[in-house]
Amino acid sequence: MKIIGVIDKYPLLRKGMVFFIQNQFQEATILESTTTEKFLEMYPNHAPDLIILGISQNNSAFHNMAYIKLIKTKWKLTSLVVYDELPEPDMVLHYLNAGIKGYVSKRNAMTELTQCLDNVMKGERYVSKGIF
Repeated sequence: MKIIGVIDKYPLLRKGMVFFIQNQFQEATILESTTTEKFLEMYPNHAPDLIILGISQNNSAFHNMAYIKLIKTKWKLTSLVVYDELPEPDMVLHYLNAGIKGYVSKRNAMTELTQCLDNVMKGERYVSKGIF
């Protein structure tokens, strides 16, 4: 059974992502939180197979990178997918270099998210079409 974490400060987006994942991966256990720090506090003994991190344009690039590094430090084997409001190719490269396995724009179709999660769950990298 897979453990999938969803981190997004916006409740509607987070709940929508949880609903989507429940439909795609019925056997998965889903853990959710508003922030990376709260996720670590709420689930200290869980090692997610995958974490989906919602990036907000309200955060600085420094903070977004800090969240990615915090997750990768705590769970080295956890695959990390970032979904972002406004993709910036330079930042996507930084995220990839920091260890994320997948990147999807919040503006993409649901099929793109499905493709990303399927690829990442197989151990492959995935970046939304049209980013580069």
